[in-house]
Amino acid sequence: IRRGARLTEQQQQQQQNQRNNPNPTELFNMDIERVTESAGTNAAQRSEEMLNHMEDLYRSGSRTVRPNIRTFIIVIDAYARAAADGCGKKGAAKEASDKAYEVHRRMLNLLKELGEETKPSVESDSDIEAMTRSY
Repeated sequence: IRRGARLTEQQQQQQQNQRNNPNPTELFNMDIERVTESAGTNAAQRSEEMLNHMEDLYRSGSRTVRPNIRTFIIVIDAYARAAADGCGKKGAAKEASDKAYEVHRRMLNLLKELGEETKPSVESDSDIEAMTRSY
């Protein structure tokens, strides 16, 4: 994750290891990241659809595919960029920003549900607001 999000040294090392030996979740993450980098107007929405598919797979019993913090941050970042890009369109910036907050809350709920102790690099609504302004 290059834009907006700050990764700890441990997360950077983990990300490098995942790139060298991708698991199914990381393959999804790479695909989602490619979608968000396509300059299309619906990149954020398409990335969220892929996140939804990952969540559906996980909730239906898959233990090899599960959205992780990186998955959510990629989608949040896509919506933050969309919010910044949509500033000239009536309501588009607010809608994209609201979606970023919604995805953030989903991430926190999933982490809580899983009992994960790992702290995401985007921990609060103010972090998302800062990401939106950074574009």
